[in-house]
Amino acid sequence: MQNYTWSYEYYYDYIEPVAVDQTRLRYNKHSVVIVFWLVLLVFFGFFSFTLTGLSRAAPRSYAARSSVQNPRSDF
Repeated sequence: MQNYTWSYEYYYDYIEPVAVDQTRLRYNKHSVVIVFWLVLLVFFGFFSFTLTGLSRAAPRSYAARSSVQNPRSDF
């Protein structure tokens, strides 16, 4: 039997990092992250608000009304 050596090739080693001068940026790097999380928070808040509104506006199911009425009266 031969001894195999496992080696891993990382593709990021071939990519040169982009040099960025922070003094020439139009926006602060932390403010971009804060705006991203705020937009994400507003999106999920609006999404949950919409789902809550839709679930409360839905008509009641037959299972909830069957305890009051005779279940065979719907036929």
